[in-house]
Amino acid sequence: MKPIRLHSLRTLLVPAGLTAILVSCAADAPGPYAPPPGPPPPPEVAQIQAQSNEGSLTKDEAEDSYSDPASPTEPPPPPLADAKARPKQEPAPYAPVVATPPATVETKTTSEKGKKMPGPSKPADPLYRRSRTDLGARDSAGYQGLADGDRETAAGGDFEGREAWTNPMTETAEDRQSTFAVDVDTAAYSIARRTLDSDQLPNASLVRVEEFLNYFKYDYEQPDSEGQLFSIEADGARSPVDASKLMLRVGIQAKPLSDRDRLPANLVFLFDTSCSMTSGDKLELAKTSMKLAVDRLSERDQVAITTYAGGVQVVLPPTHGDDKARIKRAIDSLQPGGGTAMASGLELAYRQAAAMLRDNSVTRIIICSDGDANIGATTPQQMLKTVEGYVKEGVFISTIGFGDGNYKDATMEQIANKGNGNYYYVDSRRQAERVFSRDLTKMIQDVAQDVKIQVEFDPGIVKAYRLVGYENRDVADRDFRNDQVDAGEIGAGHQVTALYELVMHDEASSEGAVATVRVRAKQPRGTVAKELAFTVPVEVVRRPFERAPEDFRFATAVMGGAELLRRSPYAAGWTYARVMSIISDTHPSADPDRAEFLSLMKKAAYLSGEATPVGMR
Repeated sequence: MKPIRLHSLRTLLVPAGLTAILVSCAADAPGPYAPPPGPPPPPEVAQIQAQSNEGSLTKDEAEDSYSDPASPTEPPPPPLADAKARPKQEPAPYAPVVATPPATVETKTTSEKGKKMPGPSKPADPLYRRSRTDLGARDSAGYQGLADGDRETAAGGDFEGREAWTNPMTETAEDRQSTFAVDVDTAAYSIARRTLDSDQLPNASLVRVEEFLNYFKYDYEQPDSEGQLFSIEADGARSPVDASKLMLRVGIQAKPLSDRDRLPANLVFLFDTSCSMTSGDKLELAKTSMKLAVDRLSERDQVAITTYAGGVQVVLPPTHGDDKARIKRAIDSLQPGGGTAMASGLELAYRQAAAMLRDNSVTRIIICSDGDANIGATTPQQMLKTVEGYVKEGVFISTIGFGDGNYKDATMEQIANKGNGNYYYVDSRRQAERVFSRDLTKMIQDVAQDVKIQVEFDPGIVKAYRLVGYENRDVADRDFRNDQVDAGEIGAGHQVTALYELVMHDEASSEGAVATVRVRAKQPRGTVAKELAFTVPVEVVRRPFERAPEDFRFATAVMGGAELLRRSPYAAGWTYARVMSIISDTHPSADPDRAEFLSLMKKAAYLSGEATPVGMR
């Protein structure tokens, strides 16, 4: 059974014109930024078309035809039975929603997702958690913890992470919908690689399964027309370690763009030059990384460089990207020393970026730091409170982590999340080339924003389900169609992979749909999100694991390895030996990244003390 290839969002790649704003660029003008008053931009209505060229609705037609996809009186979206097969040419019985319902419209659910908690409680039945609403409360920072015995936090040491938890196995009869924002960050994988290369197992709080999955490239189909933002597909198989479970994978492939086709970029490089950045794997590697990015820029782009230590400084005012020698001299001039006024550095960088805003371009701050802050505001919430207005104006931020020793993973992750950007960790020249040379366009230009996925399972077929990872990307079911709720961004060429574990009813039919998948997204700088939906036939997830494509089997092995590394309560049945066996059967030598992962799993097996000694490459 091949994966199901799905409809794609189609819209213009050129964002709406950016509104120029006048702000002071002086370093001595602190304080929160207030965007100028004015009417909101007009709604942009993009069309959604099926790849079968079934056509699209106009705005007026869409508004007239809108109905709630969750309504039981509406026929379900059509299943696509063959993975790569296109839908038939005749009209489908269901057309994806193309009009935006009012923000007050809520999807139907049997539990209040806004109050649910994503960490497992002590289950009465060891098979699954009864309901997400049974779990404990959020702490003051907004995080939920694991049950007693499952909690693990990094209290310091080389890397300091956030409090960690795992999504529960949820009874479908009580909560049939799983809703989350996409995530394309990969920092957790790079941090784990560095830790394993140092002959240590990573702290469980630093292992985020989705960032392991999204580090690797998968064989998803590229969008096949000029106007498509991304393509979507779903496939699955039986679990390789638990006969009672099945696996479902949902994958998104964003439209790639060449350097020539992307929009001009306004970039502010914000360097942490405090004394904590002294080591060669911090500031020096950051300087090397930024020079790789400079090599990819052209005269259409602009670059400014700012720094923060005990104070802040504009090292280079906005400069055309083809003046590479001048930009690199400014980078080479940076030296570490002093305290860490990160909040002031962010404010200065945002002011520089706001001054660089122009129509038909993208504007982004790239911060290079270890995440430490000891002067002024020191938490991500405090630091970003003063710059929220800039995000609304279209200035996004990506965080790039360097080094260890008091490294603040939680700070770097949250700043990127709140700043509508990406979070990477650079531990080597090879990783720097990946992020700033090969994948620079993915970072600096989004093709879709506020992307949410909602998977609704059939309670008559699926007894329980669990989304593996994406714990801190959870979205309330009722907010799936609330376009004011922030979600994740997808850059040009990015991939998003999500895996579910399913428990089926013993008497479940082999026909019908196991789930309905809905995806909702805005075009860049858009205000109105568009939605599409499709169903996943039961037969897609019932095939034996050994008959699934190598690509799917490798992704499942990555999930298993990450579950072991984070000491997940759902890792029972997995061993590093099983992970390595699955990887070895997928020809990893053809892909350096996959071969590296196999080597890391061998080292993890050795360090974890599995009964059978495993040699390390």
